[in-house]
Amino acid sequence: MASLILALPPRVEDALLRDVVESGHTVLARVAGAADVIAAVRATTADPLHLVIAASATTLDRDVLTALDERGARAVAVASSEADRRNAQSLGHHEVVDEGATWREIEELLLSVRPLGASGGMAAGVRRADAVAAHLEIDPPGRVGSGDAPDRARLADAGGRRSARGPDGSADQLGGRIGADGSSRSGWGSRTHAERDRRGRSLRGRLGLIRRPRVPAPVTRDEHADDTAAGGREPVGRVIAVWGPQGAPGRTTTALAIAGEIAAAGRSAVLVDADVHGGTVAATLGLLDEAPGFAAACRLAAADSLTVEELERIAQHHPSTRAPGFSVLTGISRPDRWPELAEGRVSAVLQACRGWRDYTVVDASFNLEDDEEISSDMFAPRRNAATHAVLRGADHVVAVVSADTVGLSRFFRAYVQLLEIVDPSRVSVLVNRVRPSAGGWDAAGQVRRTLFRFGSVEAAAYVPEDRESLDAAVLAGATLRDMAPRSPALVEWSRFTRTSLLPPEDAPRRVRREAGSRRRGVDRPGEERARPA
Repeated sequence: MASLILALPPRVEDALLRDVVESGHTVLARVAGAADVIAAVRATTADPLHLVIAASATTLDRDVLTALDERGARAVAVASSEADRRNAQSLGHHEVVDEGATWREIEELLLSVRPLGASGGMAAGVRRADAVAAHLEIDPPGRVGSGDAPDRARLADAGGRRSARGPDGSADQLGGRIGADGSSRSGWGSRTHAERDRRGRSLRGRLGLIRRPRVPAPVTRDEHADDTAAGGREPVGRVIAVWGPQGAPGRTTTALAIAGEIAAAGRSAVLVDADVHGGTVAATLGLLDEAPGFAAACRLAAADSLTVEELERIAQHHPSTRAPGFSVLTGISRPDRWPELAEGRVSAVLQACRGWRDYTVVDASFNLEDDEEISSDMFAPRRNAATHAVLRGADHVVAVVSADTVGLSRFFRAYVQLLEIVDPSRVSVLVNRVRPSAGGWDAAGQVRRTLFRFGSVEAAAYVPEDRESLDAAVLAGATLRDMAPRSPALVEWSRFTRTSLLPPEDAPRRVRREAGSRRRGVDRPGEERARPA
């Protein structure tokens, strides 16, 4: 088992620490910042030494790599944003994984090869390039004859040194064996061509150069600590992502309703339009969209200048006549502006919103295609990366499906992709626009049976169609609660928000408040007191 030093953000460390301990590894230190990393590396005497380190510029720099080279330590960097990956690339550190990688993937990369540090006969400062070269499939010693002889001999010698001592101190790490006389005997001759091909294909995987893992990051949130950050210094809000397949299942309408109901429950909320294909939140609420607030927040995040004061400045407030209003970060109105919503920027904005409002409701794009597969530059911006960042960073995802044949068909195909990004325990399915004209008699029951039969999916809400009320709300640029507080669609959205998204203590508190109002003779908004005949 390995001796580890962890230098990760708290959320990443919390997600991985349990698996690290259960795997039998020893955690020597848990540090933060480049200076602490260097001090911990120089203080420990464990050999071999492995590090799992954040790829951010504040933690991973040239001084850290020099200390690792001198110590002969191996490190895997964890990138939480595009900026982190660029930082690692600029330093020549190629063992990089995404924040969503599991410990099994990190462990496989971490323990696959013994590093070539100063103890391996290499000068400090040149470890990165040779460490990459040492991964390459090289010819057996008996077949060295092509290419540059000194370079081939150096690579073969590096492979022999690496295989002579594996991460657990034993021989035969990659096929080379140490004989009784101390000489090295290669096991390359016994390998089949298929195995060599397999190892060649796995090269990019071991180096972390393949597309980032499409697995959800483990979420280990303490339900009792949702309202308080670590150390109790500042409030930590929750992020709710509203997603749906292509078409018009009602993502924006659902996001608006959820934000309005959260505000009506007495919680501060912000509605974020993160649709990279052109948002419609501003148009639906009758807000100006010449300067999209979400794009401005992303630019400020890229400059490390996003503060609560800046969020207050760029956000628009949507008032309500029957309930507290909520803030809005409007989205881009033209699809060609999607490069402004880079993955790292989006993650930073959502994190800032956690400390600004109790709840952040995000209207996400429909497309979940991992377009890295068709890109030759793994560090180039990607259109769908913003959607992936929203879904991975959300505490809860509301998957909206339209209650008709086309909507259900699209949902089943896209829902499989969604579960590759988000853990099913964080997803609630909401069926929208339930109507007999599209679903037949007992439309909700028909959709319920279809979801369970073909996808083993149980929906948390079935919102009936109320086209007239919704049209009136859009025409007035208002929420459904303002225009039609007794709408059956609003009743179902409100029930879903209270039971699935808000903490349990909010429901009794609201019931007591309404009961007290009735005892005092105060009408609830939108209700008229019954007059005696």
